[in-house]
Amino acid sequence: ATFAASAATQLFGRQLLRDLKVLKARWMRLLPPVLMIVLFVSLRRFVDHEVNITGYVQDWFVAANRIVVLGLVTWVIWLFFMALSECFARTGLVSRREIDVSLLRILGGVAAIVAGIAVIVSGLRDLGVDAVPLIAGLGVGGLAVALAIRPTLENLIGGLIIHSDRPVRIGDYCSVGGISGNVETIGVRSTQIRALDRTLVSIPNSRLADMDIVNWAKCDRMLINETLNMRFETSPDQMRHVLSAIRHMLHAHPKVDSETIRVRYLGPVASSREIGVRIHIKTREWNEFYAVREDVFLRIDDLVERSGVGYAFPSQTLYLAQDRLPDQERGAAAETEVNAWRSENRMPFPVLDRQTIADLEGTLDYPPVGSNGFVHGEQLTEPVAEPLSSEEEPEAEKERLRS
Repeated sequence: ATFAASAATQLFGRQLLRDLKVLKARWMRLLPPVLMIVLFVSLRRFVDHEVNITGYVQDWFVAANRIVVLGLVTWVIWLFFMALSECFARTGLVSRREIDVSLLRILGGVAAIVAGIAVIVSGLRDLGVDAVPLIAGLGVGGLAVALAIRPTLENLIGGLIIHSDRPVRIGDYCSVGGISGNVETIGVRSTQIRALDRTLVSIPNSRLADMDIVNWAKCDRMLINETLNMRFETSPDQMRHVLSAIRHMLHAHPKVDSETIRVRYLGPVASSREIGVRIHIKTREWNEFYAVREDVFLRIDDLVERSGVGYAFPSQTLYLAQDRLPDQERGAAAETEVNAWRSENRMPFPVLDRQTIADLEGTLDYPPVGSNGFVHGEQLTEPVAEPLSSEEEPEAEKERLRS
C-alpha cells in the first residue's frame, strides 16, 4: 500500500509539474508586451515633461504612441484570455465532464477577440476618431469578409454544435463515414480521429455536424446478431434439440445478458434452414467482446455437432432415387372434399367467411402442447417482454384491437 501510494504521488506529482511548466510558459508570454507598454507610456511622459516639442510633431508623436500602446494592450488581452482558458483546462477548476478542454480554448479565443475589439474601439474614440462610421464600415466589411471565409465560419459553428450536442468527446471510439477510431482533438476548424491503421484523419466540423456518428463509447452492451445455416436435411426434432441446447448454453453464460437472448428458427431458405441468434454481451471493451464472441460460437459449434446436425454451405445436391408417386387415396379424398365445398357453395376463396374465421380463432395451442411452462393452454410463466416502445397503448387503441 505504501509503495502504491508513493508511486501514485510521483505520477500525479510529475503530471502537476508538467502542467505548471505549461502554465508558467503561458503566463510568461504576457511579460514582453507588458514591459513594452510600460516603456512606451514612460517614453510619452518623458517627452511630455522633459522634451520641449510642440505643434504637429507633438501631436503625431502622441498619436503614434497611443496607437502602439493600444496594439500592445490588445495583444496582452489576447494572451491573457488564452492563458486563463489554459489554466482552467489544466488545473481542473472546471470538470471535464461539464465542458471540454478544447471548447474552453475556443471560448477563450472568442472572448479575447471581443475584448480586443472593445479596447480598440475605446482607444480610437480617445484619439478623436468617430466610432459610429467605423463600426458601420466594419459591419459592411465584416459581411464581405464573412462571405469570403464562409467555410471557416461554418466549421467554427459546427465545432460549437459538436461541443454543445456532445455526440462524441475526446477519447471516444466512434465510426464516422466509414472511418473508425478514437477522437483526439475537436478544434476550431476540424475534428481529428486516430483511425485503426494509426493514420490521423481530419474531418471539417461543418461536415461532422451533419454526419451520422456511431459513438461506441456510449453503448452499455455489445451486440451479437448472426444467422446460423443448418443443413436442409435437418429434421424438425433435430432443430428443436439444437435450439434448446443453444438457449440453455446462452442462459448459463455469465457474460450474456439473459434478458436479451433471442434464438429462433427463421425458416427454410434456398439451401439451408436458418437460425437467428441475437444476444447482448455484458462488456464495453472490444477485446473482451471478441473473446466472449469466440467462446460463444465455439460452444455453439460443439452443440451443433452433439445434436447430429451440420452447417450448410452454398451448394447444389443431386439426389438419385426412385420416384415415389403421391398417395392416390389421400389425393382422391382431397378432391372429393373440394367438390363438396363447391356443391355447397363453401369454397374458401378468395377469403374465408366470417363465421369460419370466428370458429377457428384461438383453436390452436401456442406454444405447442408439451412446451415448458404451459399446461393445457394455461400459461404458467411470463416470457421476457421486449416492447418496441416504452409507452403503454391508449385505452381506445386497446379496445380497437380487441374488437
